[in-house]
Parts: sequence; structure tokens; C-alpha cells
Amino acid sequence: MACEGEPASSSSCLSIESTDEFLPRRSKFVQFLHEIGFLTLLKAPYDVRILLIQHTARSFAFGTSTLITLYLSALGFPDHIIGLFMTATLIGDLVISSVLSLFADTLGRRKILMVACASMCLSGLIFVLSDNIYVLFYSSIIGIISPSGKEVGPFRTIEESTVAHLTPDSMRSDVYSWYALFGRVGMALGTVFCGSLVEALHDREGWSNVGAYRVIYLVYSLMALFMFVASYYLSEECELESFRKRVRGVDDAISLLLQDVEEPQEVAPDDTLIAEEVVASKPRTTRIAEYLPTLSAHSRKLLLILLPLFFLDSFGAGLSGNGWLSYYFSRKFHVKEGSLGSILFSANVIAVGAALVAASISKRIGLVQTMLLTHIPSAMLLGLIPTAGNFQIAVLLFVIRAGTHEMDQAPRQAYVSSIVLKEERTTIMAIVGVVRTLSISTGPIVTGMFAEQGQMWISFELATAVKVLYDIGILLLFLGMKLESH
Repeated sequence: MACEGEPASSSSCLSIESTDEFLPRRSKFVQFLHEIGFLTLLKAPYDVRILLIQHTARSFAFGTSTLITLYLSALGFPDHIIGLFMTATLIGDLVISSVLSLFADTLGRRKILMVACASMCLSGLIFVLSDNIYVLFYSSIIGIISPSGKEVGPFRTIEESTVAHLTPDSMRSDVYSWYALFGRVGMALGTVFCGSLVEALHDREGWSNVGAYRVIYLVYSLMALFMFVASYYLSEECELESFRKRVRGVDDAISLLLQDVEEPQEVAPDDTLIAEEVVASKPRTTRIAEYLPTLSAHSRKLLLILLPLFFLDSFGAGLSGNGWLSYYFSRKFHVKEGSLGSILFSANVIAVGAALVAASISKRIGLVQTMLLTHIPSAMLLGLIPTAGNFQIAVLLFVIRAGTHEMDQAPRQAYVSSIVLKEERTTIMAIVGVVRTLSISTGPIVTGMFAEQGQMWISFELATAVKVLYDIGILLLFLGMKLESH
């Protein structure tokens, strides 16, 4: 059929006809891409893509630090000191993350991300150059070191808030799923790289255990440097509008001052005194309180519901992080670092596919239902790991659990970002992140004490119990809550 107003031989007509000829076959493929959120990813803004790259690099760096417990053990620290060290690291992250996240919207998200990257790079270099317990202890508190391979620092709070205001509600769940997927890919590559490199260096003559682990933290610092550069190339679109207005206001004030300098005017003595008083009073508006965010009554009420639930879930995560699971496998089954890296890599590969499945499931049954459907089996599988009588069964349970362990992450973040006010997202996510970090930080102390007594399995069973309580709370309180778009 010829196009209206064009000859029948027109190339545009031919392309339409050829497209229609293969439409049924292509529709199924396009539908598949839609189900996994890939089409949404292609339409994502420039800043979202930069954040995905940065998240992948950071997850790779955090994945290389999953053997930190073995590194500290190689330095000669006892188990209870290792638990205390990991807790202190998380508490330091709690302080740094809360301060940087709360000021991100007013001081600028890009600036805060660059400061955090610099802190992360410096911490890694200290772990390379020093083996003094006090130096490592204080650097892990002041800087950013992941004690379990999981996300630490203000990065995730700022990135997820930025993604939320750059994408509409209809795209948000898909973007969060790919955000989680990119993080899993990075962590998978980091863990296998870490384990393989450490084992290869162990086998080389002249390399000590401590020296091999230090190479890992050199890589950690290099990835932080790459993230610093990526943060620099973020555009102004990632900033909150209030920050843009503040910058425009400063620019306008500077322009007025320059105009006054170029065109001086005679001012009466009384008016001069008044002008001087106004100028003298301006610095008072730059107090720290002016940069602190405020919360509405709706958000405060919502936090009273969210925080206890997330505290439970994060406490369970602190009891059973990948760092402790690696330590458990190493102690009970005498697994080498290379094998541990391969196990963690396999688990993360499974999690990558699971993240895409979660995006498709949430489209069909809803965000809260997806959270519950994936989180409850994960908690149960964690409780079964200590009951495994041999290494193969324990690894099988661990890998299967990895498939559901963080499938709830993208739906949860999409849900939380949709039930809060958009101008308060960063603040609320920062507060939630602080509470989660605080609760996670208490877990390693408990697990360390159980490990000292050879009863680490108790901490895993306790983690299962508190995670199930979290699921029950989500079911009772959030199943019927409407989203922002409604």
C-alpha cells in the first residue's frame, strides 16, 4: 500500500510494510524487554545512567572487601575484636552517612557524592599502608569501608532519591530493579576477583597473607577514584529544585553587587546605616540550621511505622552478612579464598537474574506482595544453612537463598519513594538509612560473641526470626496503603 502523498516506491513505505510483516515476532521480543524493564532503561535520563555506572563500580569495590574478616584474622585479631571492629565501622558509617545525606539536598548531591568518594578512597589507602589496629580502627570509623560487602555510606540514599525524582512512577520500579541488578553484577565480579586474586597471590612465592589482602584494598581505592570522576560528570538535573534556587539566588545577588559597583549611587547617611545593618545581618541566614531539612506531619507519622520494621530487617542482615557467612564456611568447612569467591560469585549471578524477575512480578501482583513473596523464603533458607550436614548442601542453600535475598530491594525502594513527598525523599531515605545502619551495626557484635564460642549458628537462626517478624509487620501495616500517584 502506498503512503498518502508519496509514491508507492517510497523507502518509508517499504520500511513500514517490512515492519508490519515481522510485527508478531517482534512484539513478543519487545514484550519480553518490557517485562524485564529494559525498554525503561533505554529511556532513562543521562544522570540515571551515570548513577548506574557509579553503583556498579562501588559494588565491585564493596565486593572485594567481603573477605575483611579473614584479613583481620590474618593480622592476628581474635574473633570478638573482629566483631567489635565491624560494629565500629558501621557506627562510623552511621555518623558519616547521616551527616552527608541530610545536607545533600541543600549543599548539592554531586558535591556530597564526591566528598564520600574521596573518603572511601582514603580509607582504602590506609588499609593498604598500615597494619596497626588503632589506625585501621579509626580509619574505618571516619572513612567508608564495607565490613560485609554490603552498601555503606551516603551513596545509596542520594542515588535512590535522585533516581526517584528523575523518573516517573511508572518507570521507577524498573529502574530500581536494574539499579539492583547492576549492583549485583558489580558485587559478583568483585567477590570472584577478590577471592581469585588473593588465592593466586598466596600461591606465589614471596607473598604473605596480609600482603595479598592489601592488594585488594588498593583496587578498592582505585574504584573509589573512578567513582569520584563519575560523580563530577553528573548534570545539574540531579539536584533538588531548592538547591537550584539557592544557587540562582546567589548568582542574582552577585550580579546585583557587581551592578552596584559599576554604577555607584549616592546614599544618605541614614540609608547607609540601614544598608550596613542589612549586610551585617545576611551571614546569619547561612547558619547550619538553614541547610537542615524539615519533615511534614505525614512523613513523621510514616517514619514511626517504617523505622521499627526496617530496624528488625537490618538487625537480621547484620547477624548474617556475607562477611560472616564467608567466615562460617571457612571455619566449618575449611574453604579456601578462591572457592569462597566462586561461591559468592555464583550467588550474585543468581541474584542478578532474580532482580529482573522481581521487576516482572511486581508489575503483576504489586510492590508489597512482591516484597513478601521473596523475603519470607529468603529468611527461611538462611535458617536452614546451619542445619546442613555437609559443605555441598550448605552451599546449595546459600546459592538458592541468594536468588530471593534481595529480590525485595527494588520493590521496597520503589514503594517507599512512592508513599513519601518528593521534596522529602532524600531526608526520609537518609533517616531510614541511618536506622538501618545502626541496627546492622549491632549484629556483628552478637555474631562475634557466638563465633568466639563456636556457636555461630545461633546468630543465623536469630536472624531468621527477626526477618520473619519484619515480614509480618509489612503484611499488617502496608498491604493496603495507596501510592503517591493515587
